[in-house]
Amino acid sequence: MKEILLASRSRRRKEVMDFSGLKSRIVVALVDDKVENVSPLEEAQILAKRKCDYVHKQYPNNIVIGVVTVVNLEGKSLPKPKDEEHAKEILKKLSGKTHEVITACYLKYKDQEEYLDATTKVTFAEMSDDEIEYYVNTGEVFDKPGAYSAKGFGSRYIKKIDGDIYNTYGLPVYQVYSALKKLW
Repeated sequence: MKEILLASRSRRRKEVMDFSGLKSRIVVALVDDKVENVSPLEEAQILAKRKCDYVHKQYPNNIVIGVVTVVNLEGKSLPKPKDEEHAKEILKKLSGKTHEVITACYLKYKDQEEYLDATTKVTFAEMSDDEIEYYVNTGEVFDKPGAYSAKGFGSRYIKKIDGDIYNTYGLPVYQVYSALKKLW
């Protein structure tokens, strides 16, 4: 089997790949992650392709997957929080509302390319200020877009998920597996 390189810093994403039987190795893509004046989906698409292209140039004989997940609330991307106050602000925005988790994946193997994206709707329960404070203090919120993890403590605030649960973990497994089969 060809080695799969994951152009991502996300340990959670690698865990999802591994537990689904898609063994991979992380190769960090040192790319500019700023994209302006585009929709959240376009942001994810552009950045996933950037990451994939960067790593593929270094490893042209490997399968490379560039993956980016964004959290879309009312047409705007919610970033990874900069600090505690920013995390609280983001969680207050999500409290009691439905948002979208959008993941774009760009796959390359030699001269073959596959692209996919997945959107999952997530409805949060109302969160009190004390709950938000507690959750921020767990430290789990800091390296995640939207300031929460559906696979961790953040799961206790999710009322409903409509779509691929694995997408909320950062990787729509079935879609990625289907795309990989085309490249093998």
